[in-house]
Amino acid sequence: MLLLRWLIRFTAALALLAGAVVLSSRYADGPLGPLPGGKLASGPFVTQPVGDWAFATGVAEIEMQLDSQSTSRTTWILVHEGRAYIPAAAEFPPGKTWHRVALEDGRAVLRIDGKRYPVQLRRWTTPRCRPPCARSRRRSTRAGRPARSGSSR
Repeated sequence: MLLLRWLIRFTAALALLAGAVVLSSRYADGPLGPLPGGKLASGPFVTQPVGDWAFATGVAEIEMQLDSQSTSRTTWILVHEGRAYIPAAAEFPPGKTWHRVALEDGRAVLRIDGKRYPVQLRRWTTPRCRPPCARSRRRSTRAGRPARSGSSR
């Protein structure tokens, strides 16, 4: 019986600690791994429009914040022929809504290697996008990143 009480206390303490980490991540400067974070506040703001995203080809993950939201998230980036694509699987993870919000207002900030870039996200549904995105996804998967379906820019 004593062991059961200690086990319950330990489990409760772990649950409280996990809850505190999740809540505190909302106030962090950017996401904490898979946990959504607060606004992207640090890093130089690059005001010059990016014409060629090739510099992000080897980048595994980026941080993204929609202008209409106060939270940021970690996501992947695919680069093909100098254009950047952000994969958006509508079904994973459950409860994700950023892709729907981006359809209404695509203004966002991407933080790549510590620098913040203002962008306008657009959904690509044309068939001409699918093959290049699929090839980039395969290369990314071979480089150690899992691939997801769908894409936005």
